Formats: sequence, structure tokens, C-alpha cells
Amino acid sequence: MAGFLIGYLLFRPGPEPESSPSVSRETPEAWTCSMHPQIQLPSSGKCPICGMDLISLGEGHLEEYGATFHLSHTTKALASIQTTPVRRGEAQRELRLFGKVSYDETRLKTISARFPARIEKLYVNATGIQVKQGDHLASVYSQDLLAAQSDLVSSLKFSAGSDATQGPREQLRQWGFSEADIRSIESSLTVQEFLEIDAPIGGTVVGKFIQEGDHVEMGTHFFTIADLTHVWITLDVYESDLPWVHYGQEISIRPEGSPGRKFTGIVSLIYPEIDSVTRTAKVRVSIPNPDRILKPGQFVRGVLSASLNAEGEIILADLTGKWISPMHPEVVKDGPGQCDVCGMDLVPAREMGLEPTSSVTQPLLVPGSAVLRTGKRAVVYIEHPLNGAFHYEGREIELGVRAGDQFVVLSGLEAGERVVNQGAFKIDSAMQIQAKPSMMNPEGQLSVQSGPVIPGELGPQILGPYLKLQAALAADDLPTTRNQVATMMELAGQTGALAALLQSMRAAGTLEGIRRPFFDQLSAAVIEAVKSDPLSYQGDLWLMHCPMVYEDGGADWLQAAKSLRNPYFGSAMATCGEVKVNLTSHRDHAP
Repeated sequence: MAGFLIGYLLFRPGPEPESSPSVSRETPEAWTCSMHPQIQLPSSGKCPICGMDLISLGEGHLEEYGATFHLSHTTKALASIQTTPVRRGEAQRELRLFGKVSYDETRLKTISARFPARIEKLYVNATGIQVKQGDHLASVYSQDLLAAQSDLVSSLKFSAGSDATQGPREQLRQWGFSEADIRSIESSLTVQEFLEIDAPIGGTVVGKFIQEGDHVEMGTHFFTIADLTHVWITLDVYESDLPWVHYGQEISIRPEGSPGRKFTGIVSLIYPEIDSVTRTAKVRVSIPNPDRILKPGQFVRGVLSASLNAEGEIILADLTGKWISPMHPEVVKDGPGQCDVCGMDLVPAREMGLEPTSSVTQPLLVPGSAVLRTGKRAVVYIEHPLNGAFHYEGREIELGVRAGDQFVVLSGLEAGERVVNQGAFKIDSAMQIQAKPSMMNPEGQLSVQSGPVIPGELGPQILGPYLKLQAALAADDLPTTRNQVATMMELAGQTGALAALLQSMRAAGTLEGIRRPFFDQLSAAVIEAVKSDPLSYQGDLWLMHCPMVYEDGGADWLQAAKSLRNPYFGSAMATCGEVKVNLTSHRDHAP
């Protein structure tokens, strides 16, 4: 007994070494694609989407987290994910408009004949000539003119009172004689054989309708003069953009023929009708043109900005109590009066539709690049720090109008939250692959698109690898499972619903990840393809069903042999299920 005790103490085995923490808790190394971080494979190789070499993520790989995604710092950097805070700020709705320069109709003058006459001489014998107010335009001779002057002279010579001269004086005044010309006739008691036609305004002669020697009747047009120091610009505004245009609004104008030049004008009229063909309305802008650079008929580009409030409505300047000229909106006064330009009575601002906006709160803004839009829905991804990493939550929001490269947010976000403004599509595609709620699938169900996922000519080619995949899943054979998925990926290519489904299976990486929900989706597509054209498939194809795959319903699959082998549970429940029907049994009876 003493020897046995000594031997035991000397030669007893040491304590069993504990498992190395680095081994027991080692996370399988993950490999991903720098271009497609949603791809997660347990070994190195090529990206199934773009063919690039996969890179190791070590322990910091993409993880599932409910209806969100985890990203480590490493994966976030590889995916080039960038975020920005949601903020309140000034929002400008900018409209880019096109239009054409025209004459300011209030600055056009037409000179017409006030009596029958003959054009004796033309001082302005071509259009385009610049004239000043009072310049001679033409000289005319008229018998009626001579008779009226003779009446004035006779009344002065032979009448004792001034009443006799009133009629001839008024007649000459209406025919265009100035007061100085009339006094000259009265002082000299001689008549003028010719009458000089003078320019009533300074400007450009844009119309000449007579020649020397012409005989004209009363009302015949001689000239049209335009003052081009002010012009009008008529712009086309789409019907949908009209809410952002208002009377008195400032607009920037750039002419096509004068690069680098910029003009500023005021919206003076919004025409009350919309073109039924172009669905645009005309907007008139008054522009000072002191150097006459803008020319009637010239094409221009206009940029108009409107400030928006939190509700996405236009903010009008506070014009409470102001009075505005309806013809010249740049004239604004504190009380009633007349326009300094045209003399028209001013009107209250409210009569011009310029009631001040009730709310001037700055809107909540989100970058346009952060918003994923699918018709009626708009989705953004919110970043939340979590245990030294990040997780991303998809959220549906309500958008207002677009303001430059930003959107006004009406609901769904709060100031200070961080949204993904670069890489949102990458996160969304990863969500779709793992059947989580995403932009296109708000319910988070990866389902086969309407119509067959597998084209008719591809079905018979896919069937062989599919049956081998089913057998490998039933046998819990992961390497063969991966090989058959890769084979089908080569057949399906890289586009379409089938390719996306196979990429999801490849990315899942494990038997359980491949079985549910992806293998039943693939089986549904293959079953649909066989049912649609059973004559194209060789041999027996048995439809099997297992009611225990999901709590709310079972799942189907195909086998070449009638002996049931369950691919969803493998060896754990190899014979669970039932044989339903041979899909190709009626093939032998086809005519």
C-alpha cells in the first residue's frame, strides 16, 4: 500500500489542460467582397457577383440583428458607408426656366399720320437707328396743314379778339405742332410749308412703314420706337412648378448670346392660362437693360429660388400693410399712392396674393442620396452605435418637396439622427438577400417574382444540380451542397431573380442558412418550371411535402426517387414528410 501510494504521487497524470480560450471561442473566419459586403463566405475565393477576390474580415464581419444589420468598423470602411446628421436649415426650391426676350410694351411708341400728307423727306430711313426724344424723323407736306396755318394768320390780322384764334390753334396742336411752333407762326404771321415729325421718346426705331414721296392718309403708321433700356422676358413654367412662383419674386437671368452676363428682374405677371399642349404657363419678368445687351427674340435661361418652411410651403416676405404697383412690382410703399413709373394707383399686397406665410420654421432636411425611393415609398437607413460597432435600421419616411440636393422631411425622422448618405443601396441589398425588410420588400419576405423565376430553356439544365443539392442537404453534406449551388450559379448567370436567390444561398454558408428560407424558394421555382412544361424533363420527378418546416406551414421539394429523404432536416428527420405526386407521370400518355 505504501509503495502504491508513493508511485501514485510520483507518476500520477497532471491536470487536464483547459481548452484554449482562443480555440473554444474562436469565430470562424469570414471572407467578403470589398464591392459587395453582403457576401459572407467561410473561406477564400471569388465573389459570386463580380468575380473579385474575397478578403478576410477576421472576427469583424457582418452580422444579423433582427430587422437591422450590424457592421463592424472594418466592414463599414470596406463598404464605404458614410453618414450625415439630419438637420434643420434653410431650404431653397430652385427652378431652372427657359424663355425669350421681348419688348416692354409700356415703352413702345407708334407715330401715325394725323392728317393726309405727302412724305417730303425721311431723316430716319432704316430700322434699328437709335434716336433721342425730339429728334426729327421725317418732314411732311399737307394742304390741310397750310389751310389751318392760314386760318390762324388771318384770325390774327383781321380779328380784334383772341377767341377767333382758339380754333386754328387747337387744330394745329392736335396735328403735332408744338407750342413754340405755334408762337413762331403768330409772331411772324407766316405759314410753314412743311411739318417736322419728331420722336416722342428716345429709343430704337424698330418699325418704318413709309418711304419718301409716299402719300398717306390720316392714321397711317410712320414709325415704331422701342425704349430697350427696359425689356420683358417671358418664361415657360411647368404646371407642377407654379406653386413656387409668385408676383414680385426676384429671378436671375442669363442670356444665351452673352456668356458670363447676369441680370436680375422681378416677376411682374403670371398669365392666367396654361397651354393645353405643353402644360406650361407664361411668366413675365421685367428686366432693366441699360446697356441694351438683351435683345428682343433672344433666348435666355432663368433661375428662380423660393424659400420653404417646415411644411414644404413657400415663404413669402412679410408684406403686411405694404402697397404695390400692379404694373411695376419693384415699387413697394408703406401706404397708398401712385406708382413712380406709370402713375397707376398702388394696391394692397394681399390683393396681389402676397399674404405672409403663417409658418417660417426651418424645415427638416435629409440628403437626396440618402433616400431610396420606390414610387410611393421612401426609405432611409439610420445608423446606431452599438458595442463599438454599428447597426442600421431601415425606416420609411414621408418626403416633402426636393430642395436642391436635399429633401424636406415631413415625418419619420428627428433632427440629430444619422442617416446613411453613401452606401445605402449596399445595406439595402444585404437586407434583401437575408429576407429582411428592405426598400422593395417592406415585409421582409424573399419571394419568387411573379411569373416563373427559371426561364423555360434553363429549367432542364438546372434540374440535375438541383436534385444533387436536395440529396446533399438530406445527407448533411455541406461541401457538395456548396458545389451544386456554385454549379447552378454558373448556369443562371449574374442577373435576374434566380441569380439573386442563388447568391443568397452561397452567401448563407451553412446548411441551416441554405435550407431556410432559400432552398424552399428555389424548390418552388423548380416545381413551377416543371409544372409549366413537364414534357421537357426526363425521368420521374416526385413532389414531396414536409408540414413541419415552418410553424405556419410546410414546404415542398422534388426528388428523382420515390423514397423520401427530407432536405430541410437532414439526418435528424430524414423521413419526415409525404409523397404527393409524380409531376411527370402524365408525360408517357402525351400524344
